[in-house]
Amino acid sequence: MKAEKYNWRYSLKERFFRLISSKKIHPNNIIICCNPRSGSTWLFDALRSHPKITFPKLATFHARFQIQGNRYPGDLVQGKSGVSIEIRPGRRKRIKKIKTRLSSKHDLLNLYFIEKIHPHFYHYETEKLISQINQVQKNGKVFKFIILVRDPADTYRSIRNYRLRNPDWFTEATVSELESILEKTYTALLELKNKYPDHLIVDFYQFKKNPDRVMNTIYHFLWEDSNYSASEQAKVDIRNALNSTAKRKIPGKSSIFIQNYDRIEVTPIAPESKVYQIYNQIIGK
Repeated sequence: MKAEKYNWRYSLKERFFRLISSKKIHPNNIIICCNPRSGSTWLFDALRSHPKITFPKLATFHARFQIQGNRYPGDLVQGKSGVSIEIRPGRRKRIKKIKTRLSSKHDLLNLYFIEKIHPHFYHYETEKLISQINQVQKNGKVFKFIILVRDPADTYRSIRNYRLRNPDWFTEATVSELESILEKTYTALLELKNKYPDHLIVDFYQFKKNPDRVMNTIYHFLWEDSNYSASEQAKVDIRNALNSTAKRKIPGKSSIFIQNYDRIEVTPIAPESKVYQIYNQIIGK
Protein backbone atom coordinates (compact mmCIF):
# COMPACT_ATOMS: atom_id res chain seq x y z
CA MET A 1 0.00 0.00 0.00
CA LYS A 2 1.32 3.41 -0.94
CA ALA A 3 2.13 5.59 2.03
CA GLU A 4 0.04 8.73 2.43
CA LYS A 5 1.97 11.83 1.44
CA TYR A 6 2.95 13.99 4.40
CA ASN A 7 1.13 17.32 4.35
CA TRP A 8 3.33 19.77 6.25
CA ARG A 9 0.90 22.66 5.75
CA TYR A 10 -1.91 20.99 7.67
CA SER A 11 0.32 19.18 10.18
CA LEU A 12 2.31 22.29 11.08
CA LYS A 13 -0.87 24.25 11.71
CA GLU A 14 -2.29 21.48 13.92
CA ARG A 15 0.92 21.22 15.97
CA PHE A 16 1.06 24.99 16.42
CA PHE A 17 -2.55 25.19 17.62
CA ARG A 18 -2.09 22.25 20.00
CA LEU A 19 1.01 23.93 21.44
CA ILE A 20 -0.75 27.18 22.36
CA SER A 21 -4.24 25.77 23.01
CA SER A 22 -3.97 25.65 26.78
CA LYS A 23 -5.91 27.12 29.67
CA LYS A 24 -4.32 30.47 28.87
CA ILE A 25 -6.07 33.09 26.74
CA HIS A 26 -4.90 32.90 23.14
CA PRO A 27 -2.75 35.68 21.60
CA ASN A 28 -5.20 36.84 18.89
CA ASN A 29 -8.95 36.49 19.28
CA ILE A 30 -12.01 37.20 17.13
CA ILE A 31 -15.31 37.38 19.02
CA ILE A 32 -18.58 37.41 17.09
CA CYS A 33 -21.15 39.11 19.33
CA CYS A 34 -24.66 39.06 17.92
CA ASN A 35 -28.38 38.88 18.46
CA PRO A 36 -30.00 35.41 18.21
CA ARG A 37 -30.98 34.16 14.72
CA SER A 38 -28.64 36.59 12.97
CA GLY A 39 -26.81 34.14 10.72
CA SER A 40 -24.01 33.89 13.25
CA THR A 41 -23.30 30.17 12.77
CA TRP A 42 -23.05 30.70 9.02
CA LEU A 43 -20.55 33.54 9.51
CA PHE A 44 -18.74 31.63 12.25
CA ASP A 45 -18.23 28.53 10.08
CA ALA A 46 -17.21 30.66 7.11
CA LEU A 47 -14.51 32.31 9.22
CA ARG A 48 -13.24 29.11 10.81
CA SER A 49 -12.81 27.72 7.29
CA HIS A 50 -10.01 30.24 6.74
CA PRO A 51 -6.51 28.71 7.12
CA LYS A 52 -5.46 31.41 9.60
CA ILE A 53 -8.54 31.14 11.84
CA THR A 54 -9.35 28.24 14.15
CA PHE A 55 -12.02 27.27 16.66
CA PRO A 56 -10.20 26.20 19.85
CA LYS A 57 -11.19 22.84 21.28
CA LEU A 58 -11.18 24.13 24.86
CA ALA A 59 -13.74 26.61 26.21
CA THR A 60 -10.97 28.83 27.59
CA PHE A 61 -12.66 32.12 26.70
CA HIS A 62 -15.97 31.05 28.28
CA ALA A 63 -14.26 29.84 31.44
CA ARG A 64 -12.04 32.92 31.81
CA PHE A 65 -14.85 35.46 31.37
CA GLN A 66 -17.70 33.46 32.95
CA ILE A 67 -19.54 33.17 29.63
CA GLN A 68 -22.59 30.89 29.71
CA GLY A 69 -24.29 29.16 26.80
CA ASN A 70 -23.13 26.76 24.11
CA ARG A 71 -20.21 27.66 21.89
CA TYR A 72 -21.90 25.91 18.94
CA PRO A 73 -25.57 25.06 18.21
CA GLY A 74 -26.60 21.78 19.81
CA ASP A 75 -28.71 20.70 16.83
CA LEU A 76 -25.69 20.91 14.53
CA VAL A 77 -23.49 18.51 16.48
CA GLN A 78 -22.05 15.57 14.55
CA GLY A 79 -21.49 11.87 15.13
CA LYS A 80 -18.13 10.14 15.43
CA SER A 81 -16.89 11.83 12.26
CA GLY A 82 -16.88 15.23 13.93
CA VAL A 83 -14.15 16.85 15.99
CA SER A 84 -14.58 16.85 19.77
CA ILE A 85 -14.71 20.29 21.42
CA GLU A 86 -15.85 21.69 24.74
CA ILE A 87 -19.28 23.00 23.79
CA ARG A 88 -19.17 24.68 27.19
CA PRO A 89 -16.64 24.30 30.04
CA GLY A 90 -16.52 20.65 31.11
CA ARG A 91 -18.98 19.37 28.47
CA ARG A 92 -17.89 17.92 25.13
CA LYS A 93 -19.69 17.48 21.81
CA ARG A 94 -18.60 16.76 18.26
CA ILE A 95 -18.98 19.33 15.50
CA LYS A 96 -18.23 19.21 11.79
CA LYS A 97 -14.50 19.21 11.11
CA ILE A 98 -13.32 21.76 8.57
CA LYS A 99 -9.83 20.86 7.39
CA THR A 100 -7.83 23.81 6.05
CA ARG A 101 -4.27 24.26 4.85
CA LEU A 102 -1.69 26.95 5.34
CA SER A 103 -0.45 28.35 2.04
CA SER A 104 3.03 28.87 3.49
CA LYS A 105 4.94 28.71 6.76
CA HIS A 106 4.64 32.51 6.91
CA ASP A 107 0.90 32.01 7.54
CA LEU A 108 1.70 30.95 11.11
CA LEU A 109 1.98 34.67 11.84
CA ASN A 110 -1.13 36.54 13.03
CA LEU A 111 -3.31 33.46 13.49
CA TYR A 112 -6.69 34.05 15.13
CA PHE A 113 -8.87 32.02 17.47
CA ILE A 114 -12.61 32.51 17.09
CA GLU A 115 -15.58 32.43 19.49
CA LYS A 116 -19.25 33.37 19.16
CA ILE A 117 -21.42 34.80 21.94
CA HIS A 118 -24.78 36.48 22.51
CA PRO A 119 -25.31 39.27 25.09
CA HIS A 120 -27.45 37.03 27.31
CA PHE A 121 -24.42 34.70 27.58
CA TYR A 122 -22.78 37.36 29.78
CA HIS A 123 -26.05 38.62 31.35
CA TYR A 124 -26.00 41.77 29.16
CA GLU A 125 -23.16 43.14 31.31
CA THR A 126 -21.21 44.60 28.40
CA GLU A 127 -19.23 47.13 30.43
CA LYS A 128 -18.05 44.38 32.79
CA LEU A 129 -16.97 42.17 29.87
CA ILE A 130 -15.08 45.04 28.23
CA SER A 131 -13.33 45.82 31.52
CA GLN A 132 -12.23 42.18 31.89
CA ILE A 133 -10.96 42.06 28.31
CA ASN A 134 -9.07 45.34 28.75
CA GLN A 135 -7.25 43.82 31.73
CA VAL A 136 -6.20 40.80 29.66
CA GLN A 137 -5.07 43.04 26.80
CA LYS A 138 -2.50 44.61 29.09
CA ASN A 139 -0.62 41.32 28.72
CA GLY A 140 -0.46 41.74 24.96
CA LYS A 141 -3.57 39.77 24.00
CA VAL A 142 -5.60 40.98 21.02
CA PHE A 143 -9.41 40.96 20.88
CA LYS A 144 -11.36 42.06 17.83
CA PHE A 145 -15.16 42.09 17.93
CA ILE A 146 -17.46 41.48 14.99
CA ILE A 147 -20.88 42.85 15.93
CA LEU A 148 -23.43 40.98 13.80
CA VAL A 149 -27.03 42.23 13.77
CA ARG A 150 -30.28 41.43 12.03
CA ASP A 151 -33.48 43.43 11.56
CA PRO A 152 -35.50 43.16 14.84
CA ALA A 153 -38.86 42.11 13.32
CA ASP A 154 -37.21 39.41 11.21
CA THR A 155 -35.25 38.26 14.24
CA TYR A 156 -38.52 38.07 16.19
CA ARG A 157 -40.15 35.90 13.53
CA SER A 158 -37.07 33.73 13.11
CA ILE A 159 -36.93 33.02 16.85
CA ARG A 160 -40.60 32.05 16.73
CA ASN A 161 -40.10 29.65 13.84
CA TYR A 162 -36.97 28.12 15.34
CA ARG A 163 -38.66 27.57 18.68
CA LEU A 164 -41.53 25.76 16.97
CA ARG A 165 -39.13 23.06 15.79
CA ASN A 166 -36.72 23.27 18.72
CA PRO A 167 -38.61 24.19 21.92
CA ASP A 168 -35.57 23.62 24.14
CA TRP A 169 -33.68 26.51 22.51
CA PHE A 170 -33.54 29.98 24.10
CA THR A 171 -36.05 29.00 26.80
CA GLU A 172 -35.46 32.24 28.70
CA ALA A 173 -37.27 34.10 25.89
CA THR A 174 -40.94 33.61 26.73
CA VAL A 175 -43.50 34.94 24.28
CA SER A 176 -44.57 37.85 26.45
CA GLU A 177 -40.98 38.88 27.20
CA LEU A 178 -39.44 38.40 23.77
CA GLU A 179 -39.55 42.03 22.64
CA SER A 180 -38.08 43.31 25.92
CA ILE A 181 -35.31 40.68 25.70
CA LEU A 182 -34.48 41.83 22.19
CA GLU A 183 -34.37 45.42 23.43
CA LYS A 184 -31.82 44.39 26.08
CA THR A 185 -29.87 42.49 23.43
CA TYR A 186 -29.61 45.40 20.99
CA THR A 187 -28.82 47.79 23.85
CA ALA A 188 -25.88 45.58 24.86
CA LEU A 189 -24.64 45.44 21.26
CA LEU A 190 -24.89 49.23 20.93
CA GLU A 191 -22.92 49.62 24.16
CA LEU A 192 -20.24 47.32 22.77
CA LYS A 193 -20.08 49.42 19.60
CA ASN A 194 -19.77 52.68 21.56
CA LYS A 195 -17.31 51.52 24.21
CA TYR A 196 -15.06 49.03 22.40
CA PRO A 197 -13.22 50.71 19.50
CA ASP A 198 -11.71 47.61 17.86
CA HIS A 199 -14.93 46.35 16.27
CA LEU A 200 -16.59 45.81 12.91
CA ILE A 201 -20.36 46.05 12.30
CA VAL A 202 -21.81 43.38 10.00
CA ASP A 203 -25.46 43.47 8.94
CA PHE A 204 -27.10 40.11 8.26
CA TYR A 205 -28.72 41.28 5.03
CA GLN A 206 -25.47 42.62 3.60
CA PHE A 207 -23.82 39.29 4.40
CA LYS A 208 -26.72 37.38 2.82
CA LYS A 209 -26.77 39.63 -0.25
CA ASN A 210 -23.03 39.77 -0.91
CA PRO A 211 -21.13 37.32 1.33
CA ASP A 212 -17.89 37.55 -0.67
CA ARG A 213 -17.66 41.30 -0.14
CA VAL A 214 -18.44 41.04 3.58
CA MET A 215 -15.87 38.29 4.06
CA ASN A 216 -13.19 40.38 2.35
CA THR A 217 -14.11 43.34 4.58
CA ILE A 218 -13.61 41.10 7.61
CA TYR A 219 -10.25 39.85 6.31
CA HIS A 220 -8.97 43.41 5.95
CA PHE A 221 -10.28 44.20 9.44
CA LEU A 222 -8.20 41.31 10.82
CA TRP A 223 -5.08 41.74 8.70
CA GLU A 224 -4.80 45.43 7.89
CA ASP A 225 -1.27 45.18 6.52
CA SER A 226 -1.99 42.15 4.36
CA ASN A 227 -1.88 42.30 0.57
CA TYR A 228 -3.53 38.88 0.46
CA SER A 229 -6.34 38.75 -2.11
CA ALA A 230 -9.13 36.89 -0.36
CA SER A 231 -11.91 36.80 -2.94
CA GLU A 232 -11.35 33.16 -3.94
CA GLN A 233 -10.65 32.17 -0.33
CA ALA A 234 -13.94 33.82 0.68
CA LYS A 235 -15.87 31.67 -1.76
CA VAL A 236 -14.26 28.52 -0.37
CA ASP A 237 -14.96 29.64 3.20
CA ILE A 238 -18.62 30.35 2.51
CA ARG A 239 -19.11 27.05 0.68
CA ASN A 240 -17.61 25.19 3.66
CA ALA A 241 -19.90 27.12 6.00
CA LEU A 242 -22.99 26.23 3.99
CA ASN A 243 -22.02 22.56 4.04
CA SER A 244 -21.40 22.73 7.78
CA THR A 245 -24.79 24.25 8.61
CA ALA A 246 -26.76 22.13 6.13
CA LYS A 247 -27.41 19.30 8.59
CA ARG A 248 -31.11 18.54 8.72
CA LYS A 249 -32.72 19.60 11.97
CA ILE A 250 -35.37 17.50 13.68
CA PRO A 251 -38.62 19.45 14.18
CA GLY A 252 -39.91 19.63 17.71
CA LYS A 253 -43.15 20.61 19.37
CA SER A 254 -43.82 23.24 21.97
CA SER A 255 -47.45 23.45 23.01
CA ILE A 256 -46.96 26.75 24.85
CA PHE A 257 -45.30 28.36 21.87
CA ILE A 258 -47.77 26.91 19.34
CA GLN A 259 -50.69 28.30 21.36
CA ASN A 260 -49.22 31.78 20.89
CA TYR A 261 -48.28 31.32 17.21
CA ASP A 262 -51.04 33.51 15.79
CA ARG A 263 -50.44 36.16 18.42
CA ILE A 264 -46.80 36.45 17.45
CA GLU A 265 -47.64 36.54 13.75
CA VAL A 266 -49.86 39.60 14.10
CA THR A 267 -47.68 41.53 16.56
CA PRO A 268 -44.27 42.07 14.93
CA ILE A 269 -41.98 44.70 16.36
CA ALA A 270 -43.09 48.10 15.06
CA PRO A 271 -40.61 50.24 13.05
CA GLU A 272 -41.10 53.12 15.50
CA SER A 273 -40.33 50.94 18.54
CA LYS A 274 -37.34 51.51 20.81
CA VAL A 275 -35.81 48.24 19.59
CA TYR A 276 -35.66 49.62 16.04
CA GLN A 277 -34.22 52.91 17.25
CA ILE A 278 -31.37 51.05 18.91
CA TYR A 279 -30.85 48.78 15.90
CA ASN A 280 -30.64 51.78 13.57
CA GLN A 281 -27.97 53.33 15.79
CA ILE A 282 -25.92 50.14 15.59
CA ILE A 283 -25.96 49.99 11.79
CA GLY A 284 -25.56 53.78 11.49
CA LYS A 285 -28.88 54.39 9.82
